[in-house]
Amino acid sequence: MNTAEIITKTVGSGTIDNPFMPQLTQDYNFNMSDYTGVYGIGVPNSIVIRCNLTAEQLQIIESDNNYYILWDIPNPKPPDGTPSADEWARLNAFLASQGYTPQERRDAIGITPHGRSRMEIGNGLIGWLKDRKP
Repeated sequence: MNTAEIITKTVGSGTIDNPFMPQLTQDYNFNMSDYTGVYGIGVPNSIVIRCNLTAEQLQIIESDNNYYILWDIPNPKPPDGTPSADEWARLNAFLASQGYTPQERRDAIGITPHGRSRMEIGNGLIGWLKDRKP
């Protein structure tokens, strides 16, 4: 089993009958154990979830442009590693494709990695999403 943090959109209306759920759990019928998340309501409507998945499931998600894997253990994107320039560009392109404005991207993850780890960048995004909760 691998542990990963993944950016996904949310689905649902937030009511008791139709609660907010990670889109990832709706698109794939994976048995994801122990997923937790922080919801960002509004635009962009994002969530960062931490979940346990098999290597095969991670590979499927990695190839799906609707999701971005911030980090995963024990694979090549350890949480304590600094993202490469290419990885940073892909993260920014992903956030832009999800509706984040340039200013929102700067506010959520900063301008450059500046030696920050993937986990620190993910935690910054989570903090930004928490601040946007209604």
